Amino acid sequence: MALTQRVQLISIYPDAHMYITSTFHDGYVTNEFTVACHGLTEGLAIDNNIWPPDRVAEFIQSCTRVYSLNKIHILACNSANYDIASTASKISSIIRDTEVKGYVGSVYINFRYKDVYQLYLNNESNGAYIEQYLVRAGNNRVHTNNVPNYYCVIFENGMMKKQDYLIK
Repeated sequence: MALTQRVQLISIYPDAHMYITSTFHDGYVTNEFTVACHGLTEGLAIDNNIWPPDRVAEFIQSCTRVYSLNKIHILACNSANYDIASTASKISSIIRDTEVKGYVGSVYINFRYKDVYQLYLNNESNGAYIEQYLVRAGNNRVHTNNVPNYYCVIFENGMMKKQDYLIK
């Protein structure tokens, strides 16, 4: 049976967007909440503010039923820097029993937040159009800028669960 995906746009800002991807395969569904934005040492740059990990976790919890999430994807530079003191680790310690993926160093994505926001405005704030765009752009969505690999870390309950390198 083929994989099918559905994207639900949760929130969009000039400098960030958040959405849930539901992947259906063989009767099972995997729900992943993605936050795509700039990452800083102290948190995530969202809506022209620095959101510390507890605010990000609170936002995710306020707009989802956390127990139905399988994964949280912090698609932001430096979101897994400093291991258990990182933004991704702290979010995973607040939202328990859910994998939280973050990145060490720089990450480049093929759908920039400013471009997604402009597309949103150009299409009369049509969330469904952006959802379709994110499904199409979601293939090959993460890679580094001029670096042969990226390094991601997955946390659960505040602890490192696994690490992964993607070699181009």
